[in-house]
Amino acid sequence: MGDRTEGLTKQFERHIAVREVDLQVESGTVYGLIGPNGAGKTTLIRLLAAAEEPTAGEIQLFGQRLRLDRCDPWLKRQLGYLPDDFPVYDDLTVWDYLDYFARLYRLQGKSRRRRLNEVLELVDLAHKRDSFISTLSRGMKQRLSLARTIIHEPWLLLLDEPVSGLDPIARQQFRDIIKVLQAAGMTVLISSHVLSDLAELCSAIGIMELGCLVESAPLESLYQRSRQWLILSTLAIAKPWSKP
Repeated sequence: MGDRTEGLTKQFERHIAVREVDLQVESGTVYGLIGPNGAGKTTLIRLLAAAEEPTAGEIQLFGQRLRLDRCDPWLKRQLGYLPDDFPVYDDLTVWDYLDYFARLYRLQGKSRRRRLNEVLELVDLAHKRDSFISTLSRGMKQRLSLARTIIHEPWLLLLDEPVSGLDPIARQQFRDIIKVLQAAGMTVLISSHVLSDLAELCSAIGIMELGCLVESAPLESLYQRSRQWLILSTLAIAKPWSKP
């Protein structure tokens, strides 16, 4: 069963950040959300992560309604949310940082240590387990943040502009990790303001403008329509003017 929203709206005083969004994300897929800064992507993701209460509309995850303070704790545990500004603690080692969050999720004993080793291998930071976070590059810190986000093995991963500010190699490393997670059955919603960041990852794309979801379709369908538009535009330009 996919995850969906119906008429999802969020208003801050006089500003409507998200306006009547109907979104459907199929289970086990990677869904890309694109749009310029200020389009409402971050607010929409915060709503899906139960970090904001919607003004109107509802969110259905795994067949249950998601509410900020009135839903089954099990439901929230199935979410992994990586905001675009999540801080890391520079004075901790990589291992201690992940161990802290694993304990918050009540992972115990050998299973906790096993899970820490698994995520460190996945994000290619096993060799940095005893290093202080302050010594890591930006790309490593972002991969560490992702490891923290998936430490409890969520079903739905929400990533808000995770490759913003990374160099090309770090971007590709991050995308490769997302492919592994999707292959393992995780559903991923990832946002960016650059389509090229998402094109090789996503099976479907949603386009946001001014708080509205103006398009949501399989990626191949969007490419097909853009090619048709380009061909028609080219023919229109090439067509000779008729004489009066």
